[in-house]
Amino acid sequence: MLTGSCLCGRVAYEVDGKIGPVFYCHCTTCGRPKAVRSPDILRLRMGSLDGDPGRRPLAHIFVAEKAPWFTITDDLPCSQGNGEDLAR
Repeated sequence: MLTGSCLCGRVAYEVDGKIGPVFYCHCTTCGRPKAVRSPDILRLRMGSLDGDPGRRPLAHIFVAEKAPWFTITDDLPCSQGNGEDLAR
């Protein structure tokens, strides 16, 4: 089980399940500190985890929205959108 919390510690959570694909998301929505839940997926900021999730990022997504001052310096694949264009 993984645990995590916000910076001030007032909100804490536990993840008891499989961690899905991990991405570096550059969208303007992910730049806001919150978790997003759709019917069967919970998206959260990996930096809020207390321990190692055992997964590493597969790609950069929403690169078209990245901050203009940020330069991607690794060799991971990049997608202008949500990553559906990347071969998995």
